[in-house]
Amino acid sequence: QVHGIDISRHQGTVDWKLLKTATVGRFPIRFIFMKATEGGDFKDVEFDNNFANARNSGFLRGAYHFYNPETSGAQQAQFFINTVSLEIGDLPPVLDVEKKPKNVDAFRRDLSIWLQMVEQHYKVKPIIYSSKSFYKKYLDVPAFKNYPYWIAHYYVKNVDSNIHWNFWQYTDVGTLPGIKQNVDMDIFNGTWYQIFKMTLQQ
Repeated sequence: QVHGIDISRHQGTVDWKLLKTATVGRFPIRFIFMKATEGGDFKDVEFDNNFANARNSGFLRGAYHFYNPETSGAQQAQFFINTVSLEIGDLPPVLDVEKKPKNVDAFRRDLSIWLQMVEQHYKVKPIIYSSKSFYKKYLDVPAFKNYPYWIAHYYVKNVDSNIHWNFWQYTDVGTLPGIKQNVDMDIFNGTWYQIFKMTLQQ
């Protein structure tokens, strides 16, 4: 089992030496996603430290963007690209989509623009993060079928079998050494070799 977490400024300053010792049962923490940006101009104040320390501590690392439907997809994509330098061995960029749109068609068009711009820049298909209910309502359409998915769905034994998922955020109240606040806990739907194959190779 390949376990991981996702963090942002809300977790405060991480004690990385302690976090390196963390396990879920007998399984170590292998990957960490970190919030990088939000909307068209907000950068997470802990991102640079978290991103550098995650790699230096031996974790697979990834960066995510929190999408704001009130700002153009192109502006948000360019802001993420300008902020985040991914390297070989990093996980693909993530688009965190959870705010309800006012206009669904315009929302889907702008999401597509973000995904296309980011894929073109990093040369890898981005991961889409969403809750199960949000996915069913807004993302379960052909335009978004071929992307890797990271699904948030709590208090259940598994994700809906009708949803193809690569990552599952199964709780938002995890506790781990090195992190004082509650933390989101995740699991990868595959082996260590398979998650490694998802990382940037060039």
